[in-house]
Amino acid sequence: MSLLLSAAHIYDLQREYVLFPPGFERIVRTNYLDGKELWAIFLRPLWWGTPGQIWRHVQEAGARIISFGGIFAALAFLSALWPKLESRYRWALWVAFVLCFLGQFLPGSFQPIPVISWYFLFRDPTIVFGILLAGLALQRWVESKRRYLAWGLCLANLAMVAGGALPLWAPVVDMGLKNLRSPQPMVSNVFKETDLVKQLKHSQAQVPGRIYFTWGVDSAVWSHNLVYRGVSVNSLAYHELPVVNGYFKGIYLEPLHPAQDLLHSWIFGQKDAARHQAMLDVLGIRYVLAFSDERVASGLVAIHDFGPVIHYPGKTLVLYENPGAWPPAVVMRTSLAGLQGLRLPRRTSCQHDRLFCADFSPLLALRDRQAQVEVRQWPGGMELRLAPASTPRTMLLAQMYRPAWQAIGYTSDGRESPLPVRRVVEALTGLAVPPGVERVVLRYRPQDRMVITAISWGGWLACYVIVTLLGGRVAFVSSFD
Repeated sequence: MSLLLSAAHIYDLQREYVLFPPGFERIVRTNYLDGKELWAIFLRPLWWGTPGQIWRHVQEAGARIISFGGIFAALAFLSALWPKLESRYRWALWVAFVLCFLGQFLPGSFQPIPVISWYFLFRDPTIVFGILLAGLALQRWVESKRRYLAWGLCLANLAMVAGGALPLWAPVVDMGLKNLRSPQPMVSNVFKETDLVKQLKHSQAQVPGRIYFTWGVDSAVWSHNLVYRGVSVNSLAYHELPVVNGYFKGIYLEPLHPAQDLLHSWIFGQKDAARHQAMLDVLGIRYVLAFSDERVASGLVAIHDFGPVIHYPGKTLVLYENPGAWPPAVVMRTSLAGLQGLRLPRRTSCQHDRLFCADFSPLLALRDRQAQVEVRQWPGGMELRLAPASTPRTMLLAQMYRPAWQAIGYTSDGRESPLPVRRVVEALTGLAVPPGVERVVLRYRPQDRMVITAISWGGWLACYVIVTLLGGRVAFVSSFD
């Protein structure tokens, strides 16, 4: 059941990262079976110090694999010898635990094989089986009237788990303590409609468009210094606001912005991006949130000042509008093949070499500004309506290219035909519209992932139903006898 439930997730990860093979070079290649790693897994000592020291200690001590604690892990193995459980059930449970346990560590030993670690597949089943087995061992002590020993082991295990997870919860406590001294709430506003969120929603209702955080604002967001304003990492997505910046786990974004770790992608505000008018225009970035002392492109217009910012003396938070932002789809005065072969120069003042550091100026002269496109978007798709034309047209979509995009063109008399969707301008989406087509519908349909997901969930539910029915039948027969 664990394999079935995890299969779709693992398949998704594999499909994402085969799109960018160099990403596999960032796999953490650790041999989890050496002494140092095993020590970290089974003991996980407490460590006191600054948050930075604690974090480094945990990272150096070894991988955070068995998160139900060293004592419970030892009890899980011990329970194979003397739990009060029928032999066949005990050994079935124990073998399942050992197989899942080994499944986490063996892939780390195969250094040459570029596969995503199976850790994500076997971690949770290992914890579930381990807790059940540890519970059986504790039950024996309770029944033997050694309850004090069982309680002591549980408390010691809790201390180990708390110590191992200290780098994760210590910053939260630290932020909570800072909150006590802050004149405004820091945590409760993450999902609240603050004045800033309301203004962004109002602007979106007037003129829709993407929102971009400058380097200074994005740094404040990642430092959790704008939470009281209702802005945290990915928080505006809960308000259905289209923010470009963010953190995306398990999503392939390498052509746009480099990732430092496998499975973890993000788009961070570049220091010069808000000054590059062409990039803001082509990518449809309509609004830019910046600090008052940051330089922005001359075409941006300040529309709202949110006043001083805590932790940043002398600065205010300003919302700019970009009247020149392109719509999500435009007609280009070149062929699809021309866009496919176009590689943009890079801005020398930018921090990396991906698309968000490209100079978009060459695209400005290629847009057909006379051709109007009406765009309607929804999650996973969009509809384009064009004026009738007797010549073929090339569309550029400010949308990251994915192999599963499908496009259907419709003529005025109802005829439909599939249209080719291609990767253009390095990482964006383009399509060729033949003469007579007045409406185009694009949908993101990863058929293989949809099938695997259906099989995964369907198989898991089938197993659950079978186990439930068999369990009920056994219980019925036992009571009848």
